[in-house]
Amino acid sequence: MAGFDREHAAAAEREQRNRDWAARGFASRLLPIIPPDAPLSSGSKVPAENRGKVPGKLGIGGWHGYDWRSAPPATNGNLRAWAASGAGLGIRLGDGLIAVDIDVLDERLAEEIARLVSEHLGSSPVRIGRPPKRLMLYRVADDVSSKAR
Repeated sequence: MAGFDREHAAAAEREQRNRDWAARGFASRLLPIIPPDAPLSSGSKVPAENRGKVPGKLGIGGWHGYDWRSAPPATNGNLRAWAASGAGLGIRLGDGLIAVDIDVLDERLAEEIARLVSEHLGSSPVRIGRPPKRLMLYRVADDVSSKAR
């Protein structure tokens, strides 16, 4: 019973996080992310090493990718279902939305990078997945092409 209670609480926390991002005006950009340890369906074209990083849906037999680029805006029902399934939350970029991805596990360094980004680009909504890593979102007038890593 304790395991069920823990999972129920985790799903409720994920759902609230999803709703918070939708309330910030990102509902049309939210996507379910395949959990890192999720089983993939036998017909999935998603490589196992991409779990936890790419959009996907839970179907019969496991998770699979889908045409997320043309997906409609997330509904409250979607947000609830994604939370219950254990999906992470992704944010579709482009069309005036860019992100600075601080993919650093050293807490002091991540904080310093975030401070410098804020100093130069201004304050931003911050998405934290695996702390201290974070994603800082910015709206721009014109699309900006992605730079090579």
